[in-house]
Amino acid sequence: MSIAPTEPRTRLRTLIATVEREIDLTTAAAPVRAAFAELVAAMALGPEPEMRLCPACKGPCRVNAQRCGLCWQPLPLMPEAAAAPTAATS
Repeated sequence: MSIAPTEPRTRLRTLIATVEREIDLTTAAAPVRAAFAELVAAMALGPEPEMRLCPACKGPCRVNAQRCGLCWQPLPLMPEAAAAPTAATS
């Protein structure tokens, strides 16, 4: 699913990919490449979160969200989340 990059970390990942492509296309010195790699590692962005669209407003929401961050409507559980085992009670 393609959702517009409105989340700041998503936009940052997009910008990082652009800079990496430009560095690869130029003859940037090894220290520049190493410094950029170190900067990206220091940001520790982690993987891109899984997203879905809100059925009410069609805004972007994280897969595990319980309410939409734009319209605050409750979101239905995703099939994987609904099938996840719950803690056993004794």
